[in-house]
Amino acid sequence: MATGRKSSRMQLVQIKEKEKNEKKALEMLKKRIERLEEDNFHVDPHEDLMWDKNLPQFSEGGTPAHPVQNRKKNKRIETLNMRFKKSFDQIVEDDKIHWHPDANYLTAKAPPSRFPSRRFCSVCGLLSKYRCTQCNAYFCTIHCKKIHTETRCLKWVSY
Repeated sequence: MATGRKSSRMQLVQIKEKEKNEKKALEMLKKRIERLEEDNFHVDPHEDLMWDKNLPQFSEGGTPAHPVQNRKKNKRIETLNMRFKKSFDQIVEDDKIHWHPDANYLTAKAPPSRFPSRRFCSVCGLLSKYRCTQCNAYFCTIHCKKIHTETRCLKWVSY
């Protein structure tokens, strides 16, 4: 395979394009992480959903299953918990303020792995060998590549 000569201008353009792609990939990664952190903070709206409402509620002893007093107390506790719920960033800030010489979130570190990082398919989650040329996401098969390019590739999806 013979390599042709390229002008220095074309080489500079290719280098700049590669740098732009790397910067864009880092920006997209940061945005994804921010969105994940925001998602993790939300409370599940279906947490108290009752699936079988038609089933009778039995209690032992002839007293009602949920006395009014207990319901009010539980409701008050729930509202207090919701009011003082902290995000991950707020918890880290509090940990900075109350710094201990012991390990905390900011000082805890694990040594780097002896093994190379594993690469998982962005579509199905299996181990992957291939990368997308546009967004550098991993995929394992031609089928997963097709799904990735149709629905998930960064050149089509804007964050």
